[in-house]
Amino acid sequence: MVMQRVGLLLLFSVLFYVSCVSSPHERTSKETPIGIKDPPNASAGRSGGLSEEIRQLVERGNPTSLLRALDIIRSRELGESEFGRAMNGVIVTILKRVYPDIGGDFPPIDPPLTSGYTKILRDIERNAYVPAAATSTDFIELVVPFLAYLQETRLERLAVAEPDLMRASQLFPSSVLVPLFWGIIDERRNNTSEAMRKYRQAYELASDCYPAAVNLAKLLAKEGAYQEALVLLQESLTRYPDSRTIKRQMALVYYQSRNWSRAEMAVAELLQRDTKDTELLLIRSHVLVEQGKYSQAAAALDAYATFDATNPLYLYLRARLQMEGYQNRDAALTYLRSLVKAYPDNVEGLSYFVRLLLGSSRQEEKNEGQALLSQLMSMGSLSPPILELVVQNAISRETWSEALTYGEMLLKERGSSSDKMLLYQVYKGLGDHPRALAIAQDLFQASPESDDTILLYVEALILSGKRDLAQTLIDQRLTQVPAGARRSQYFYMRSLLRTDEEQALNDLRSSLFEDPRNINALISMLEIYDRRKDERRALYYYKQAVALNPDHPRLQKYKKQYGSL
Repeated sequence: MVMQRVGLLLLFSVLFYVSCVSSPHERTSKETPIGIKDPPNASAGRSGGLSEEIRQLVERGNPTSLLRALDIIRSRELGESEFGRAMNGVIVTILKRVYPDIGGDFPPIDPPLTSGYTKILRDIERNAYVPAAATSTDFIELVVPFLAYLQETRLERLAVAEPDLMRASQLFPSSVLVPLFWGIIDERRNNTSEAMRKYRQAYELASDCYPAAVNLAKLLAKEGAYQEALVLLQESLTRYPDSRTIKRQMALVYYQSRNWSRAEMAVAELLQRDTKDTELLLIRSHVLVEQGKYSQAAAALDAYATFDATNPLYLYLRARLQMEGYQNRDAALTYLRSLVKAYPDNVEGLSYFVRLLLGSSRQEEKNEGQALLSQLMSMGSLSPPILELVVQNAISRETWSEALTYGEMLLKERGSSSDKMLLYQVYKGLGDHPRALAIAQDLFQASPESDDTILLYVEALILSGKRDLAQTLIDQRLTQVPAGARRSQYFYMRSLLRTDEEQALNDLRSSLFEDPRNINALISMLEIYDRRKDERRALYYYKQAVALNPDHPRLQKYKKQYGSL
């Protein structure tokens, strides 16, 4: 009788085991997929055993948990078991695909053929997404296949993954992978607010999930929240100081916020490691042009031209280099005509083209610029790019009422930092210094490390009589800004604060030493020597200034006296 009971018990056990392995897509929180067995001596750990502890670490999906799971498999000598090989394959695939900046001596991806995860990993290698079975309750089966879609942009394909991600979020709400992947889908759909919410959720679940921080920072910068983006990236960089992904996004935020000096340093460090990163090479060219480092910019553009000499930003920067670096208007217009012909919708190039035409001393070019601007205005509603051109044209003609009307329209329509800078120029031209200061202060608070905004704020402070604060900001920046056009501007600003004319002259000489083409410094030198009746020196600076910009408003009253000499 006892033997019969024992036999029945053994038979029942065998049937139970067979029933478990015959349904690979119906794992509960305590079950394992086909071919995966709990390792021996698994009583230590959570209620489901050591295998369940490893699974939960993997399902959590953040780097610390994944590395901990690898460590358990290694320390418990499970790497050669079917379970260990399968989980190692899943873990290393996640690390390499989601967290590529985390280095280490990882075990090979060699899952056993008996594992249900083997096909998933092979599909991922082919960038093929295969949904889990409708009855699957295995978190890994539901989530890991999305690794094949990390670079996918076709929305109809991304939509296929949504049902599995929804089911996975209900199975394991603490996983960072689900909100991270949802964020990717929403970002590709241009649903920025929802993508930001998902990335923030992933980051709050695990602050070591640096892709969530990087993606969130990218979207914050897109919304103009540069400081918040930089704080987020700095936190992640503290944890991963060698991460190229984090450093690269930080460089892009500095660039987007127009913090040219910080962007230059960040980009230079990255290019030392990868000289063929063409996007960063072009960004470096742009940063150098903005800082007036024209010889370095020329070399950087030459290097970029070996990859692509037709890029619209490349053509735009070549035009600026010719105009601002070499005062060669004809060469600049040649580049801009090529740019506008190839990319007629390129706002930046078109704006610069019209601005150069309107500012030309040749009447035919002025007429061409005015005709082009009128044509743009007559094409329908005034879009922000066209409004920007109108405001710039009104500022150049010093028709301040017109500039104010369109400037306020532009601020309402788009409200970017560059729009605020234009409106600042309008208020300054109108002599409305309090409103100019309010705009400059707003820009400074949004980007306190950007030299563009600092210089604007300093100028507004000087115009408003807040000289002490202006002096403090200038002195701080002169200890930080490298040699070049930016440093020249700070010396010029400091000259405006001097009550002693000799001290002002010293600052202006320093300004011109840093940038001999600083036209404001040249004209200030002209004005001082003209007051001193030193005609020889005054004429010297007049000729230099006229060579740079004969139509500069500050030069007009000197044309009669020095123009014929």
